[in-house]
Amino acid sequence: MDQIRLTIITELYMREMGVQQFYESVGGSSYDSVRRHFFKLVDFGWLRYVRTTSSGRGRPEKLYRSTELAVIDTETWRMLPFSIRDAFTIQLLLEMGGRVGEALQQGRAGARDMSRLSAASIRSCRSRPMPESGWKAATRNRN
Repeated sequence: MDQIRLTIITELYMREMGVQQFYESVGGSSYDSVRRHFFKLVDFGWLRYVRTTSSGRGRPEKLYRSTELAVIDTETWRMLPFSIRDAFTIQLLLEMGGRVGEALQQGRAGARDMSRLSAASIRSCRSRPMPESGWKAATRNRN
């Protein structure tokens, strides 16, 4: 599965969007590529058609929503190889860091704990490589 498909499912679980809206706000390699992924997800039953809307420019756009979130249950997670688990975890942390940093920069972070963080500190955490000793400690006692 392409990473863009997981991103589409996650974004469309939170709000309805069309291909054009998604491409303009989230991105992708190209509009045609995002469109193909949308249609594949519809075929697989991950997206459902909601309605058609007209923005006044161009042709009307079909809006979709995710039918559910893509979640891995505990049993399946345990069966995945460590390399796949690590890749999922790193991707999740990068995505969360980006969203938290954006929210802080735009003043949308409302939780009390967030007031101690700054966008600069979030960026510095994401841009600093973990030292070798940190990787060894993190991977030493994996289940």
